[in-house]
Amino acid sequence: METRENKLWLNFKSHFLREQKEYSLYRHWLEPVQILKMEKSGQKLKLVLQAPSELHKKWLQENLLKNFHGYIEHFFRSSCEIFLETSPCLPFSHQKRGFFEKNPVSSPAPPLSFFNPLYNFKNFIVGKNNELAYSASLAVTKNKIAEDNLNPLFIYSPSGLGKTHLLNAIGQETQKNFSQKKILYLSAERFLNEYISALQNKKMNSFRKKFREACHLLLIDDIQIIARGKEVQEEFFHTFNELYDQKIQVVACSDQSPEQIPFLQERIKTRLEGGLMADISYPDEETRMAILKDKLIKKNLYLSKESLQLIAQSCKKSIREIEGILNKIKIMTELHGGQISFSEIKKTLKNTKKELSAEEIQKRVSQSFNLSLEELKSPSRKKHIVQARQSAMYLTRKYLKKSLKDISIAFRKKDHTTVLNSIKKVEKLKLEDPDFKRILESLQRDIHTNY
Repeated sequence: METRENKLWLNFKSHFLREQKEYSLYRHWLEPVQILKMEKSGQKLKLVLQAPSELHKKWLQENLLKNFHGYIEHFFRSSCEIFLETSPCLPFSHQKRGFFEKNPVSSPAPPLSFFNPLYNFKNFIVGKNNELAYSASLAVTKNKIAEDNLNPLFIYSPSGLGKTHLLNAIGQETQKNFSQKKILYLSAERFLNEYISALQNKKMNSFRKKFREACHLLLIDDIQIIARGKEVQEEFFHTFNELYDQKIQVVACSDQSPEQIPFLQERIKTRLEGGLMADISYPDEETRMAILKDKLIKKNLYLSKESLQLIAQSCKKSIREIEGILNKIKIMTELHGGQISFSEIKKTLKNTKKELSAEEIQKRVSQSFNLSLEELKSPSRKKHIVQARQSAMYLTRKYLKKSLKDISIAFRKKDHTTVLNSIKKVEKLKLEDPDFKRILESLQRDIHTNY
């Protein structure tokens, strides 16, 4: 029988994994971890977790626990003590093999596709903001794969509005309708990593066969990551052309339209814009209310109409934000027993509002330019890194009103005149370079929306 603690733990793991870019890696190590005990000890929450092996425990301690610990405290809104134990007696199905262990010869390779059963068409809330994306996604699954006006289907929106939900729904529904079809569902980052691995191991023929010959439907998420390298863009371009010529459906998702993705080759932009482009905008209050009511039923949670309206009016950014608030309310209700008051919900909403910081601006600029934070702060003189760094300095000055000296420290610069010159350069680029202007405007919209 599933205990209250197990339900909360499964809920947390699902929420945590959805936030991770390296989903498959974290899922491999975190999924078999079970909860033995969850209890309130004074002002702290005590969690005792059980890993299936010492290898699992060691990996979690070295690679995940530090960030994971902070995430747990943020999620449960309580300081936590986490204890890891091991149990070799867990059922075999929970004892995942480590990456350094060789698979038996008889074991089949794991399938490339993985669909989240929680993401299907039945529980996707349709509103004015997403009805085109929903209708087009549904059409793809109804034997309309060869129709040129749907190929490719390109869905774009800010994070947390349902793109990945629709990709999973397309995959599952197509699998149900056409069980013989080979569906490939992956992130562009995985496509990039597999491409690099194939190059290093001289297995490009196998790589191309997988994506160009043994595929009847390609679902690819976070396509903007393809823009990280010239060579992988070349490979994706030819892969796309091969699939398109064979009338094989491609569905791609991104947080930006093809035109706005920096450093993406023009010919790839043209291909992605050649089918149907469907954007998902922020849901209106009516749609947010419908989403809230649907999630309350699934979470077996009751809230007053007044509380629902407050949440719907406060959570305007994404479905993920609504989900996060309800998870916190659910946990607070479970921990303290009974209903949660309107004033407590109001306080919770107030405490979850983000404050803009220089670090957050750097993070968002890095993501927009497909860079790491270290690259952004590095002394590199590569053009796109310099422009990203200058943009971050410009936005830090504009939104935080920090001194030139403080900004120079934040970006590891010795002289504040570097910051001043960067701000002037951005002002000039806004007038001279339309592509740069689009990126900067997108970043400003992002900041206005989220802070």
